[in-house]
Amino acid sequence: MKLTYYIPLILIALITSTGLCSTKYSDIKKLEMEVGDYAQVLLFNKYGEVNVTGISGTKAYLKVTRTLEAKSKEALEKVKDEVYLDTMVLEDHLYYFIQNPYSILEIEEIGGIAHYNSRDSGKWRWSNNGERDVKYIFSFEVQMPMNIDFRVSTHKEDLRVNNMRGRLNASAHFGDIYLKGVKNLESVSGHHGKISVQFAANPSIDGKYRTHHGSIELEFPSTPSADVSMSSYHGKFFTDFDWKPIPFKTTKENNNRGTKYKIGSNTIVRMGNGRTKMSLKTHHGDMYIRKSS
Repeated sequence: MKLTYYIPLILIALITSTGLCSTKYSDIKKLEMEVGDYAQVLLFNKYGEVNVTGISGTKAYLKVTRTLEAKSKEALEKVKDEVYLDTMVLEDHLYYFIQNPYSILEIEEIGGIAHYNSRDSGKWRWSNNGERDVKYIFSFEVQMPMNIDFRVSTHKEDLRVNNMRGRLNASAHFGDIYLKGVKNLESVSGHHGKISVQFAANPSIDGKYRTHHGSIELEFPSTPSADVSMSSYHGKFFTDFDWKPIPFKTTKENNNRGTKYKIGSNTIVRMGNGRTKMSLKTHHGDMYIRKSS
């Protein structure tokens, strides 16, 4: 179903630029939607950058640039109708996602992580659409109510989120993640890029920070009150704040061979009174916990 089918919206503008003989096409859509009554808003992009700014009020404003490329005029005309921004509502959760004939958004749990997987079960699940002679990119400029719970993800390109104060989850696989002026950051996950977070206020919830090929850089206005668990195979840990070590957690397991004790491998330190938990993990990067300048 196309975007206007699921829920009402206001289509402010549609700008197209393409030639009759071109195999490239782009258009811009501006959307305005009332989102204040939803338990959570989720945006899952696939190819393209996403920029989000938190604003006052209860309406969301999206400017979406769609770029399509095909190897023939016939294929291009077909893909114009097949690949588009869509929405759906599941149990009071509003989803924005990319509808296309090559992959499907598979949701692990309502309000949680989702992935684009190939519709062809005989192929690798992350198989892209290149062999179908079609490329598509969606670039998002989003204004979102700052206090709403929000999950945002893109598979390729950078992700930027500013001034969101509700519960936030953010992820990008091939790109850097920049979060600024956020508070209740529940999780941020990358793989081929760095993670940079500037907190507007110290978080009151537990947070997880994960990337593989990049650094993790966190900035706080004052000493965070948290027990901080850190793991990096090739990286080091740096901080501006006072801390004290916490003993490794030991678990006990009984079996027919006797009792086995397992000692945790992460480094754990306490900052402040340890009211929340922060978990940092990277393989090829350093970890920084700094005071905001």
